[in-house]
Amino acid sequence: MSNVLAFCEFNGAQLRSSALSNLSFARLAAQAHGGDVVALLVGAGAAAAGPEAARYAPKVIVVEDPGLAHYLAELYAPIVVEVAKANDAAVISATATAVGKDLAPRVAGLLDAGMASDIAKLAGKDTFVRPILAGNAYSTIKITHADHRRDAAPVRVRGCGRAALAGHGRDGAGGQARGVRRRVRPARRAEVRSAGAVGRQGRGVGRARMKKRRELQGARAARRPARCCDGCIARGDRRRHGPGGLAGRPDRQDRRA
Repeated sequence: MSNVLAFCEFNGAQLRSSALSNLSFARLAAQAHGGDVVALLVGAGAAAAGPEAARYAPKVIVVEDPGLAHYLAELYAPIVVEVAKANDAAVISATATAVGKDLAPRVAGLLDAGMASDIAKLAGKDTFVRPILAGNAYSTIKITHADHRRDAAPVRVRGCGRAALAGHGRDGAGGQARGVRRRVRPARRAEVRSAGAVGRQGRGVGRARMKKRRELQGARAARRPARCCDGCIARGDRRRHGPGGLAGRPDRQDRRA
């Protein structure tokens, strides 16, 4: 029996929506391994999100320190490795966010383990299904081990993503590292990953501009001549007629009378 360690991202006292999909995957993996789900929260203020994480996992581990206020892989990866060893974790899952995509390979390297990325679902203890060819096909992969020992397996899953690693042989001792400066470039697009609902309105056109565009389109349609009658269209004659499509066509006017 082995446990599953789920690295959960949080925002203040709330878990991110990606962490919920990660915990769902971890629950299925724990059932396959016959263990429990262990939720891991790392960062400054992580204790505030502990109560919510306890609603989804029987065990929650909080690693809180002012030096972990900003994500740094050199600091986070050794913590994940040590917690996985201490809790007999067979699988380490992380969402496929910017943090998860950077953290999972480093954890796999410290564990000397294999890694499965962009997992769609679990097919067995060490078997996973992931999409390929832009989602038009699925491949089933299995993480194998060089020896018969396995202490942890990291996996990154799709949706908000998870990643899995398996088997480690060397200790993941972290070196001395600290964040010196953080430069953030403001994104031009809004962050919609955690949004409850997303609406679409034209090609990025604001509401006021969209209303004005519709008014102009209506004015142009009012000034546009009436459409040709069906007979002219069938013959390829694109001359414009009056209202009703019969002006200038005495034969059609007589026929209508």
